[in-house]
Amino acid sequence: MNITPEESEELKILIGKDLDLAESTALTKVNAYDELKEYLVQEIKILLSSNFQQLLNVLYRIDVSETKAGQAIALKEPSAIADKLAELILERQYQKAKTRIAYRNRSND
Repeated sequence: MNITPEESEELKILIGKDLDLAESTALTKVNAYDELKEYLVQEIKILLSSNFQQLLNVLYRIDVSETKAGQAIALKEPSAIADKLAELILERQYQKAKTRIAYRNRSND
């Protein structure tokens, strides 16, 4: 996925806030979409193995489709689950980022 630098920054802000990673220096060093996805996959794997309930809360807070999240969790393989959930999170957060940027730009006009 091709995203603008502004969209990338907005994605990092949203993800950092929703995953309680706002102070993470690793997140601030991520620049490309693929790097952001890989970072998310690693964070999701940690939550899958250590705090599944928190992962569910994060998905709810981000407003990931319950149906799509359920399908991802049904995959059974932790790596596949983490990869699919990362895609879903990025997809939803990207929608939010685009909306924020559009409203910000509209108010600047």
